[in-house]
Amino acid sequence: MNILGLDGGIASIGWAVLDLGEGYGSILGAGTWMFDTPETDKERRPTSEIHREKRGLRRVIRRRRQRMGLILALFSRHGLMSESSRDAPKQPGLGPWELRVAGLGRRLLPLELAVALGHIARHRGFKSTAKQASTSNAAEEGRMKRAMAGTL
Repeated sequence: MNILGLDGGIASIGWAVLDLGEGYGSILGAGTWMFDTPETDKERRPTSEIHREKRGLRRVIRRRRQRMGLILALFSRHGLMSESSRDAPKQPGLGPWELRVAGLGRRLLPLELAVALGHIARHRGFKSTAKQASTSNAAEEGRMKRAMAGTL
């Protein structure tokens, strides 16, 4: 009985034919077929890496859209905004940062609360990928963290 074994890689396919007769058997033939790596962008990355990045981005966008839909439905169910105004977190004249600060000192109106909470939900888990420009910025950040620790 003969068996063909194949091993596919990014730029090659290996093969072997085995004879599984009596005893341990024997190798009838083996080899590889080499071909050019499927690269498409300027950095010469494999297409599988490019596809994986794009698929991950689509997944993030889909999850964010679904999460915001659920948040807006929750807002309308609890009376923070009407069902017809699905774009309440983007009200002109109502800045989310100002409302978040104002919410520390006073009770927010329902629409203001929807804008502030919608902003938090939209930017949940955001972590900047910007690199530190200089060491003075890092020193300033250290001072800020120490001051924040002193307020707790």
